[in-house]
Amino acid sequence: MRELLSPKFRGRPESLGRVLLTGAGANLGVTVAGQAVALGLQLLLARWLGAQEYGVYTYSLMIVTLAALLGRLGTDTALVRFVAHYRREDELGLLRGILSWGDRQVLAVTAGAAGMAAIGLWALGSHLESALRETLLWGCALLPPLALLGLRTGALRGLRRVALGLVPDLLLRPLALALLMTVAVFGWSLSPEAPLTMALAVAAAVLALGCSDRWLRRSLPSGCREAVADFRGEEWRRVSRPLLLVAGLRRILQQTDILVIGVLLGTTSAGIYAVATRLSRVVALGLGAVNSITAPLISELHGSGKKEQLQRTITRAAWGASLVSIPACLVLILGRDFFLGLFGSEFPLAGASLIFLCIAQMANALTGPVGWLLNMTGHQEVNARILAWITGLNVVLNIPAVWFWGIEGAAVVTALLSAYNNLWTWAVVRRRLGVDASILSTWR
Repeated sequence: MRELLSPKFRGRPESLGRVLLTGAGANLGVTVAGQAVALGLQLLLARWLGAQEYGVYTYSLMIVTLAALLGRLGTDTALVRFVAHYRREDELGLLRGILSWGDRQVLAVTAGAAGMAAIGLWALGSHLESALRETLLWGCALLPPLALLGLRTGALRGLRRVALGLVPDLLLRPLALALLMTVAVFGWSLSPEAPLTMALAVAAAVLALGCSDRWLRRSLPSGCREAVADFRGEEWRRVSRPLLLVAGLRRILQQTDILVIGVLLGTTSAGIYAVATRLSRVVALGLGAVNSITAPLISELHGSGKKEQLQRTITRAAWGASLVSIPACLVLILGRDFFLGLFGSEFPLAGASLIFLCIAQMANALTGPVGWLLNMTGHQEVNARILAWITGLNVVLNIPAVWFWGIEGAAVVTALLSAYNNLWTWAVVRRRLGVDASILSTWR
């Protein structure tokens, strides 16, 4: 792990397998711990708030999270690519410049969007349910720190401090919220409600951002803070725009079903379905862990023309993700009633939905890091076009599916389109890059 975190590492061929193994192992440990903390937090919130208030909080948080992702303007993903390149080439002025440029861009956009959203919510007044309006108002305050936290994660990933970059968002933020919520309920005897939970989420995000900012400054190469910042804003914007489109479309693809359920069936049904969605993401823990360390490696190996090493690295990543996802999928499907029942008596209603969502996540792992292969090799526009088609179909098909078949209809449509998206992207990667990102590459 020390070699992985060292800025002097230059991707030596003989060490790539060990870097991928140790890096993915560390990331998997942080990711598993983060998912366990997040699930524990959601379990507590579901028990304390009840299905109705929990649905309001979950639905509001989903909207804020999507807005934060869009507010990053694709800069968080661009940072992974450019920071890795500038670190490798020792271009400290450009490294300092892109970090400063990203902060200014994202802070201006998210602060402005939060202010406009708050004015809009105030103007709506009684047209919105009181609890939902108050929760969303607090969500406006959550928007800027949440977006900046994503930038810190991207920069640390580019510096190969991947596991360290995941800790603030995956561990510190939910732990801080759980602690603050416990103090509020038991120490201050406050009634657990959705607006209170969102207000405490703002405090937790600010705390996590402060820790992440400190760790980023300490992780920068020596001499970076003394270097004169150099800016290439037009180049960075040109790369960030399609990456923003890719990230935004992927998040919309992941959350269209919840949004449609909330509109057509209400926030309570959306909250119940959201628990199944969160549980299904346990299946993708392995893929998330290997993607975190594989992304900068893809950029470096592709840029150096080392195609054979790139193929070997991707094959190992696909197998690592699959060996985690397959048993996780089986455990969740077989124990779906038990796991969903932990959140409350209403939540096992999402049992059938959990089956379809878990299978989709397993298919995602089997096809490997196909999206990152396109993003890190200059084919982000192609990835955006694929996601645009899939997202459009998801929106169009989810509305009648939810209307006629409820949350099960949403799960079927989302699962099928997610699997098709990965197969389509896998085929494009094979044709354009000559790389097979799936576990089938072992036999090819």
